[in-house]
Amino acid sequence: MKFYLRVVNPVIALVVFVLCFWAATNSDDKFNVFGIVIGGMNTYFFAKGIFTSLSLLILGRILLEILYYSDKTNNPVLKRNEIIYSFSFGVFTIGSLIGLFLLSNSEKYTKDDVKIENPNDLIISDVYRIKESDKLKFSGKISNSMELTWKDIEITGRLFINGKLSDKKYQSIPLLASNKNDDFIIEFDEFANSNVQDSVRLDFLIKAKKNK
Repeated sequence: MKFYLRVVNPVIALVVFVLCFWAATNSDDKFNVFGIVIGGMNTYFFAKGIFTSLSLLILGRILLEILYYSDKTNNPVLKRNEIIYSFSFGVFTIGSLIGLFLLSNSEKYTKDDVKIENPNDLIISDVYRIKESDKLKFSGKISNSMELTWKDIEITGRLFINGKLSDKKYQSIPLLASNKNDDFIIEFDEFANSNVQDSVRLDFLIKAKKNK
């Protein structure tokens, strides 16, 4: 029993932490170490790994102390080592989380491949409803007004109708050079054009990357 608590139990705790860390940093077969601080299931798995592994270590230590007390055995060297290991593990974990959080925030503003929401350079104009279509469809024009080329442009049309919100993404503008424009069409498949009155509200959300 003492061998299990001193050797096997810490190994199991380490394996649990490694598995949860792997689940938190791997998404769609891609490794992303910042996944543990972005929230959602990634952060959940990481927090669960820390909680489970520490619970196993603490519970194992308590049971081990009970066995030592019952056998009237004292092992101060083991106790000092475990205190050092626990303190080191805690400092490493907290320091890693703080470092990853700071790095993840800096990456949002420094990486070129991060999409920017609603950049001032991109302007949508000439939006009109295509009434000849069977489905509710809108056409428009997006223009680049500045001396900067944008790539991977994503336009999301937000339609408010009858108290319902519908989103339709349009992602087929790979590149828009400086002082150029391009046409786009957004279609809402769930609405028939003949059944929709003229009083509809359409908002847009633009996401794009800087092309340097």
